[in-house]
Amino acid sequence: MQYQNIVEGKILDRPNRFIAHVEIEGKGGDGTCENTGRCKELLLPGVKVYLEKSGNPNRKTAYDLVAVEKAGLGLVNIDSQAPNQVVMEWLRGFGFEKLKPEYVFSDSRVDFYMERDESLPKAFWEYGEREERNGKEQRAENIRMQSQELLNVSGISVNIS
Repeated sequence: MQYQNIVEGKILDRPNRFIAHVEIEGKGGDGTCENTGRCKELLLPGVKVYLEKSGNPNRKTAYDLVAVEKAGLGLVNIDSQAPNQVVMEWLRGFGFEKLKPEYVFSDSRVDFYMERDESLPKAFWEYGEREERNGKEQRAENIRMQSQELLNVSGISVNIS
């Protein structure tokens, strides 16, 4: 996954979960925040951010907020759509014939549904991300690798820790 048209800016404020007021090249502007979480440990006034300029002139905001620099941690991607895109690209490299993100199964939603070969089992995969709580990076409690065994049966050796 690669972003295009990245520009550097700094946070002025974040009036709601969807918009961030930013300064880019000395001018104020708005950026859409794809991460609707609070991100209050990250999106502080004055911090350096990276935004992707949209190619759509009809959008309400010209930029998407992609990453923020966090002292002592470095660059943090806050695009909530990025993890699924990155994992999707990674899984494609294993030859899955069917790969469906955000798959609805019964009354649940799983991150991915995968089929590789009719003779092999179908797989559901739910993964987790690192997140920061109370100023400390922790593993989210809901991190699960439900299809570890199925991936191994499918001829893919994966060790998720």
